[in-house]
Amino acid sequence: MGTDREWAPGLGIEVTDVRQIDKRWVVSATMKECGPCPACGTHSGARHGWCVRRLQDLPAQRAAVELQLKLARWRCANAGCARHTFSVCQPEVVPAFARRTRRVVDLARLLAYTAGGRPAERLMTCLGMPQSNDTLLRSLKRAVATRQGAVPARGRGAARDLRSDRSGGERRTRRLHAPSATADAEAL
Repeated sequence: MGTDREWAPGLGIEVTDVRQIDKRWVVSATMKECGPCPACGTHSGARHGWCVRRLQDLPAQRAAVELQLKLARWRCANAGCARHTFSVCQPEVVPAFARRTRRVVDLARLLAYTAGGRPAERLMTCLGMPQSNDTLLRSLKRAVATRQGAVPARGRGAARDLRSDRSGGERRTRRLHAPSATADAEAL
């Protein structure tokens, strides 16, 4: 099913194996290149070990794709550095601490912006990339905050649901843009 180059999510990532398990594809890949230490900027050539990140990627043949990216962990050459080991990942392919590749995040953000939370959730599920409406709206809110120069809050409870506010026992809904009445009728 295609060449390894077609499965690769970006440059510098070498696909080692592609297999189908149940109704999903599992793509195993490695990224061996070394980069500077994020804390001190010192380049290192001493490998410490490996770590594997499991990421959601774009679907293939209407089946979910999981990218198992094997990253090398490097030992920092600077003895005075507070960070002893680090791994290097390309932010244009996989953002730090992300569970999805950049191309999935960009597509999800686009659908969340154009369709809204729940319709985008249904579209993403039909496309083979299930995400909750809350996740879609949080990523959209994070993108807006980043674009405006604010540092988006991370952690439990930091990224509250964008759509709802609970006050006085009633639920009020805030929207990013006012949808037309026909769009609401078509969504039902």
